Amino acid sequence: MRDRALGRVAVGDLVSRGATIAGLVAVQRRVAGLLQSRRIQPLLFVRDRQIFDRAGTTGLADCDSASLMTNYLPSGSQLPDDIREAVWPAIEQDRAP
Repeated sequence: MRDRALGRVAVGDLVSRGATIAGLVAVQRRVAGLLQSRRIQPLLFVRDRQIFDRAGTTGLADCDSASLMTNYLPSGSQLPDDIREAVWPAIEQDRAP
């Protein structure tokens, strides 16, 4: 998942290729309901839901989950060239047989 997300962000490809942020938020609501009915309170799930909810309300609802990476960039910025240049070779190396 990391390779996929970083690779897509590095080249600016945030168009959904399956589940959108909004679609995943809907699934998370159902999971939250199931967890609540069983009195389970997973701490990481709560934080993850907050991240998805924020993405959905900041214009990323119809984007791919890779777009979540943009939440960690300064407002209005793209992935910096130096990071893109550092990330892409690492991803390619991880993919090598």
